[in-house]
Order: sequence, then structure tokens, then C-alpha cells
Amino acid sequence: INRLYSILVRANETIFLNADRVNLMQRVCDLLVQEGDLCLAYIVRHSAETDHFAALVASGVSLSELAAINLAASKGEHSKGPIAIAIKTGRPEVSNDIAS
Repeated sequence: INRLYSILVRANETIFLNADRVNLMQRVCDLLVQEGDLCLAYIVRHSAETDHFAALVASGVSLSELAAINLAASKGEHSKGPIAIAIKTGRPEVSNDIAS
């Protein structure tokens, strides 16, 4: 619990200190990987035109590696994955299953 509280405090500090949206998202992802013991954290945006997710920022993996993955929103194996669940429910989704 102390580690989670510490991460929350650091995330709030990051929000307060960063006016730039992309920098803020990157720093939060970095914080989750470096201090939150996650192997990967990323933020995606859904494109209605292509019905795919595109990674905006990432930590623990490069954006080019994420771009190589076909992240279709409504078809295929990724339509039931953590990204699709987060988008459909409007809540963050955490997956401990690295294979998915």
C-alpha cells in the first residue's frame, strides 16, 4: 500500500509540474515502470477512421515496437484485449498476462 500511495503522490506531482500533455503522459508511464514495478506502461488513442489504437507514449518498450502490433479495436484477437476493455469500459485496464 505504501508503494502505491507513493506512486500516486508522484503522479500528482507530475500532473502539477507538467503543462505539456505528451510530456505528462510520458512521465506517468515512466513512473509506473520505474517505481510501480510494471514491465510496460503505455497510453493509446483510438482512431474512429481506422478503428485501430495508436500508442501515444510508452515506457518499457519503444513506440515503434508497439506500432508493429496490429491493434484493431473491433475485430481480431485484440478486440478482447486490455486496450479494448479499457476503451469500452472507460476505465484503466491492467493485464498480468504478457502474452496478451
